[in-house]
Amino acid sequence: MASLQQKLLPPPTKVDDTHKVYSVAVACVTLGVVASLTVISRFALRIRARAFGHDDWAMVPALVCYQSYIKNTQVLMLCPRLCTFAGPQWLGT
Repeated sequence: MASLQQKLLPPPTKVDDTHKVYSVAVACVTLGVVASLTVISRFALRIRARAFGHDDWAMVPALVCYQSYIKNTQVLMLCPRLCTFAGPQWLGT
């Protein structure tokens, strides 16, 4: 539980981004690319073998949703200033 003095401290006036590391973002990008290439190569092989079944049709919307999720996650992780909440409220940005 925060003490009374901690509760009364004013919010910081400067955002300190020196602690940021991008290893999580890089891992998300890498795994997103690998997963997408795996699914696309499966599609190509199944179409070539003329064995495109119901499970493959179910993977099409799943791939689209996954790609949109990964793209949004990457944008927010790599460029947080692009989202609607562009910064701390006390800075007025």
